[in-house]
Amino acid sequence: MPYLERHDAGLRDIVQRGLVLDAERGTLKAWIYMKEHGVSDTVMLRVLTRPDQRRLSDTSALRSARSDGLPLRYREG
Repeated sequence: MPYLERHDAGLRDIVQRGLVLDAERGTLKAWIYMKEHGVSDTVMLRVLTRPDQRRLSDTSALRSARSDGLPLRYREG
């Protein structure tokens, strides 16, 4: 079951960007980005390895980034 929405907008934005990085450039890049921005190991482990336990806002942000229908890793640019 997805977690409730985050009350900390800054953390929400960092995690969402981390998930997009994960899809575009891989888990290591996402982990490093989130670690450098103060996201706890517990949160990083949950969002990067357990998609079924992501918050609804995280899942929605990732879907929006994939709006062209192609996996993010395969986009040109």
